[in-house]
Amino acid sequence: MFRTTGFASPAEEFEGDEFDLERHIFASPDLFPVRMSGEAMIGASILAGDFVLIRPGQTPRVGEIVWARVDDRQLLRFYRKDRQGKPYLRAAHPDVPDDRPHEELLIYGVATAILRDLLPARHP
Repeated sequence: MFRTTGFASPAEEFEGDEFDLERHIFASPDLFPVRMSGEAMIGASILAGDFVLIRPGQTPRVGEIVWARVDDRQLLRFYRKDRQGKPYLRAAHPDVPDDRPHEELLIYGVATAILRDLLPARHP
């Protein structure tokens, strides 16, 4: 006689705060993903290939990460203001210079979450 038995799920023994993925990440239907390229935000733990969820229509606060257009480039950066109150964008990498608009700074939205694939791509 052969019986298949299961095993206890480690999640059943987890004692911590509940995490409602839908409420924390997908609660707003207007969120959209942006795929990170390059290493400009590596100091904020945002890596090339990560998806960053953006909430449009919010006025950013200094220090928040935004998806924006500076002149003709689209960037994911920290939102900053200089001493005169003029906004600019700062990378989270010491070798990347600040992005100060010459013509236009358009904020598409504020970053709310990062989604990262932890498994390497599997090809049959």
